[in-house]
Amino acid sequence: MKIKKILISCCWFSLFLFVFISTNSCQKESSDSSTAPAIESNLVHLNKLEPGKVYKLNDYPLFVMSYKGDYGFNSFLETGSTSFNIEKEIIAGTKINWGCTCFTGMVNNKIFGRNFDYYHHTAMALYTHPLSAFASLSMVDLFYLNFNESSSASQIENSNTIRNAPYFPFDGINEKGVSIGMMALPYADPPYNSNKLSLNCLEIIRLVLDYATTTDDAVSLIQKYNYNVEDPPVHFMIADKSGKSAIIEFNNKEIKVIYNNEPYHVSTNFIITGSLAPQTTECWRYNKAYSDLKNAGGSIDETTAMNILQSVSQSITMWSAVYNLNTLSLNISTSRDYSKNYKILFQ
Repeated sequence: MKIKKILISCCWFSLFLFVFISTNSCQKESSDSSTAPAIESNLVHLNKLEPGKVYKLNDYPLFVMSYKGDYGFNSFLETGSTSFNIEKEIIAGTKINWGCTCFTGMVNNKIFGRNFDYYHHTAMALYTHPLSAFASLSMVDLFYLNFNESSSASQIENSNTIRNAPYFPFDGINEKGVSIGMMALPYADPPYNSNKLSLNCLEIIRLVLDYATTTDDAVSLIQKYNYNVEDPPVHFMIADKSGKSAIIEFNNKEIKVIYNNEPYHVSTNFIITGSLAPQTTECWRYNKAYSDLKNAGGSIDETTAMNILQSVSQSITMWSAVYNLNTLSLNISTSRDYSKNYKILFQ
């Protein structure tokens, strides 16, 4: 079975050659042991992780790392996107059913829930704390950095490609309590302005995590750039600790922003703009999550949020993530093993 991987242009590598030279090396001898004081059972303290060291949390495998040094995103934003493509892979002759679910519950606890439904790929919780941007925690699919389930912590840690990890966030939260996730769509039709630089979906997520202080701020940031549509097209959900959330879509050459009218919000894999959602949809995952949140009045805790994610999970769910926007924490479960969750704290 031939699997298509990420396509990165020569221009991309030229950019990162500069970043590699200017970034402190994160190469250090390591093992797969996660017995460091920063990790106690299922609890991870990001500020206690040794920068540049890769820790293995489970055999999915799920890793965690505190990134060492700067990754040059400021410089990258002066040039914009080069070439990136997530192609639909083939399994047993059938294309995958794109998934992903995002929702918020904003009464008392400020919760952002997220299922990433894709393939069984190695995952990493990545902590970045550059001097020129906000600290953030994001989930990275390490497949796009050429790692697989047989890759060890030391192999990942001592590779050059791991230095590119900050450019591959699939969801995350920053120190200001802003969280973001993306979901695949059948199509997207964004506006294009030749005076603006273009960013792909993962670069947009990095933009929000590095610089957004609120949901409105995140929307304003995204509007400053062209969205470079790839396969698959996506829309985004963004939320902040004030309780405000937004779904951002790209239709009819316009950026559509759908704010929450209730203390809860749901998005899956259909275009909400112009639909009958939330009253009527054909997506069972949307309907289930929305019903549970409506019945709870948006008042959910981390356990309830993970239960909702479990109820809408699929055989292709890679990870289920519950971000607490107040406490700046992540509860993460991999491969639908909800008996073993990891809590990752900024402090």
